[in-house]
Amino acid sequence: SWGVEVPGAPGHVMYVWFDALTNYLSGMDWPDGANKDFWPANVHVIGKDIVWFHTVIWPCMLMSTGIPLPESVFAHGFVHAADGRKMSKSFGNVVDPNHLLDKYPADTFRFFLVREAKYGTDLPFSEDALIDHHNAVLADTLGNLVHRGVNLCKKNCDGKVPAVAPDMPSGAGPFDLDELKEETDRLMDEFCLQEALDAVVEACNKTNKYLQDRAPWAIKEADERAAVVRTVLEAVYVLAHFFEPTIPQAATRIFDKLNTPKKAIKDLSCAFDNLSPGTAVAVGEVLFEKLKVRTVDIPLQKVEIRVGEVKSVKPHPQADKLFVVNVQIGETDSDMRSVVSGVRDTFTAADLTGQRVVLICNMKPVNLRGEQSLGLLLATESSPGKSVLLQPGHPIGGDRDTAATSDNSTAESANGTVKGKDKSDSVPHVAVGSLVEAEGYPSILKGRENLTKKDVDALAQHFKVLHGVVVFQEFPLVINQGPGGCHVVAPGAPDGPLKIK
Repeated sequence: SWGVEVPGAPGHVMYVWFDALTNYLSGMDWPDGANKDFWPANVHVIGKDIVWFHTVIWPCMLMSTGIPLPESVFAHGFVHAADGRKMSKSFGNVVDPNHLLDKYPADTFRFFLVREAKYGTDLPFSEDALIDHHNAVLADTLGNLVHRGVNLCKKNCDGKVPAVAPDMPSGAGPFDLDELKEETDRLMDEFCLQEALDAVVEACNKTNKYLQDRAPWAIKEADERAAVVRTVLEAVYVLAHFFEPTIPQAATRIFDKLNTPKKAIKDLSCAFDNLSPGTAVAVGEVLFEKLKVRTVDIPLQKVEIRVGEVKSVKPHPQADKLFVVNVQIGETDSDMRSVVSGVRDTFTAADLTGQRVVLICNMKPVNLRGEQSLGLLLATESSPGKSVLLQPGHPIGGDRDTAATSDNSTAESANGTVKGKDKSDSVPHVAVGSLVEAEGYPSILKGRENLTKKDVDALAQHFKVLHGVVVFQEFPLVINQGPGGCHVVAPGAPDGPLKIK
């Protein structure tokens, strides 16, 4: 009932895509409006999920009326979460670009989106990677080059473009500008935005190498030193043109520092003599401030550890050393997890049934010899070939949660006491990797993701058994689940590193 009514056919409405696609023409008042020359389009840039409508329905509509077709259709990919999953509110992994723009320069965000993934493929978005690109490329590579260039000009050339010919070793500058023009032109025509930007970054790297190799600060002869400075300034000016599509604000600041307006790339001189001698050069602020990143020894909050009860156990039909264990981690059937476990060397099915166990719930589902495993039953070794289940210990106070924490309070066990600091200093969720903190960046902790066996192996190095209690950085591991929490214990396991099986 919703839609544009079909003339002469009461009760019928236009198919939404038939109606929507015509907006490409009506929106520009084709064929007689002021924008009529925009059709036929050189290219339709669309999302990959609507390719069929633009390559089947739309061409049929156009051909039926004799209207020319667009020259090409290019489908772009989607932005996914860091683990490759679709962003979804139910997963809790949605990234708000407006929130990111409150924390990072727009240039940084734009640069990252172009550089991180091939145009047309999906982009796994990671804030960690965005910071890495900002610091490594924009601050250290481009920003440092610009700042060194204008500073050298101030110190050695009275802050003006020197009136000497550029230093052109082997008849070329720091990079081949003709080649860069041709390569980026071709790649942009092919929608290879990432590769085009890579070529520009490589030219920037070559300029940095040129500056380091020529070392003008060590050259005694003034004209020779000035020639190197002139060449660096010329290279920076040229590079600003090629960086402008991805970092327009920074490019404008470079042109301002060099007191020279931009020009068409085709008009740039390959002899690196685009700047007018005597033009005043401004040092000003650095182009990109490095984000103050600090790595600390707290692992990332990625692991969801739950207490569950073993409801049933059966031998793996294809593997003599494995069990298929069904663990209930909640109160409903939907909270049942089937996991494949390698504790068959020590336990029988009867031994395991009814046991309260500790489970990593956010493991990436894997197929082990024909049986799907949806978690990891935590166990360690008491001796070679002898498994010990990690289990919930005595109850303690705590808020309801579904994640493990490291509680800096006192943990007691039958074998002794593990002392910690005041509970207010508790370290949140145990996990893998390193925590990165940046100024103005309250939390770079990754959301809970589907962990791999590699992640779990890395996790193990942060834990050990002390007096039968599993500890993290000397503090007892606590699972906050239900009305209170509990420590994780490994009865019978010797003191030492935790060997997760």
